[in-house]
Amino acid sequence: MQTISELNKKWWYRLTKVIYFITLFIVIVIPVWIMWVQSAPTFDISKSYVECNNGLKLDSNTLSTKGVFLYDNFIPYESENKVRFLCASDSDIAEIARKAYPNGYSSLSDEVIASIMRANQDAFLEHATISSVNYRIVSIYTSRDWQSMLGYSAVIIVSVALLFEAIRRIFYYVFLGKIRPSKS
Repeated sequence: MQTISELNKKWWYRLTKVIYFITLFIVIVIPVWIMWVQSAPTFDISKSYVECNNGLKLDSNTLSTKGVFLYDNFIPYESENKVRFLCASDSDIAEIARKAYPNGYSSLSDEVIASIMRANQDAFLEHATISSVNYRIVSIYTSRDWQSMLGYSAVIIVSVALLFEAIRRIFYYVFLGKIRPSKS
């Protein structure tokens, strides 16, 4: 055997070519797919915040000091009442406090009651629940890093192509005695 066309007549060579191209495809696609997944947009907890209906914005630092953590676009059920409390107006807190403690706060103003309840938030929330949703979560995501994804993908494709071309040339050298054999 001296040419590629003579090799093409052999069944084992044709099978080897099929396996070669399937392997080449897999070795290129899997790393590029991994780069695609790793560069996906992600939830940015430091930039996301809760916006209350009264205009107050609670960033992740403020929320974490109160024991509330944002997870993507939701707040865990256990923390939801705390966020409602943080977003509640003085009059809403005073109304709930007057219902929870009917004899204790009838003579005080809404602002005074609210400041007392805010100072004793955990104790207040054990006895009271704010039922209306008075906030919305603003989720911020980092964008896909297209430049690095495309750059790494290009490096992977070129590297794999060079490696497979070297394997092909070594194969030709072993079976045909030449690195660049003639086709016919």
